[in-house]
Amino acid sequence: MNLLRITALLLAFALNVRANDAFESANKAYASGDFAGAKKSYEAALRQDARANEFYNLGNASFRLGESGRAVLAYERALALSPGHGEAASNLRFVRQKAGARVLELSLPARMLSIVPTSVAPWLSIGLAWIGIFWGGVALWRRSGAGGMVGGVLLLMLGAGYGAGAMWWQREQAKLAIVVTERVESHAEPASSAKLAEALPAGSRVRVISSLGEWSYCDFPSGTRGWLPSQSIETIAPFVRP
Repeated sequence: MNLLRITALLLAFALNVRANDAFESANKAYASGDFAGAKKSYEAALRQDARANEFYNLGNASFRLGESGRAVLAYERALALSPGHGEAASNLRFVRQKAGARVLELSLPARMLSIVPTSVAPWLSIGLAWIGIFWGGVALWRRSGAGGMVGGVLLLMLGAGYGAGAMWWQREQAKLAIVVTERVESHAEPASSAKLAEALPAGSRVRVISSLGEWSYCDFPSGTRGWLPSQSIETIAPFVRP
C-alpha cells in the first residue's frame, strides 16, 4: 500500500514538473513573439494539469494568432476554473466585442452557481452538510433545545441543496459551447443543403441540446434554435481535450 502511495506521489510530481516545464517554455516562446509555439506548449502544459493561468495565456496566444473563437474558449475555461480571474474576464469582453460575438445569457441560478469554482463546489456542499450534522449532534447531546437542532437541519439541507444545484450546473456547463471557427451558418435541418437560419461570429456562446452525426442542435443567443456543424463549436467543459 505504501509503495502504491509513493508511486502515485512520484507520478504526480513528475507530471507537475512536466507541466511547469511546458508552461515556462510557452512563456518564453510568447515573449519572443513565437505565438504558434507558445500555443502548442500551453496546450501541452494543460494536458498535464488544467490551471486557470495556463488557459488565460493560451487565450492570449490564440488571440495573437487571429483565432478569436479559440481565445474566447480559453478565457471561458479559465473563468470556469477561477471565476475571480479579472484579467481573463477583461480579455474575454474585449475579444468578444472585437469579434462581434453573440452570447447566450445564463439563467440567474446558473450565474449564482458559477461564482464558485467547479473544483470547490463539491467540498463546499460536503462541508455545509457536515457542519449541519455536527451542529445538530452537539445540540442533541447538550439538550440545548429545538433551536440548535433546527439550525443543524437547515445547514444540512443547505449543503444538500447546494450539492444538487452544483451537480445541475455541472451538467448545464457541459452543454455550453463556443463557436471556434471564424463564422458559422446555422441550418434549419442537419444538412449543409438545408435552409440557412442565422450566422454566428467567432466566440459566440450557444447551448447544445442534442447531436446527430456531424451536427449539433443548439439554442442560440437570439432565442431561436438550429443546427451547427459540430466541428465549428467546442464545449467549455471538459476543460482539456487531448
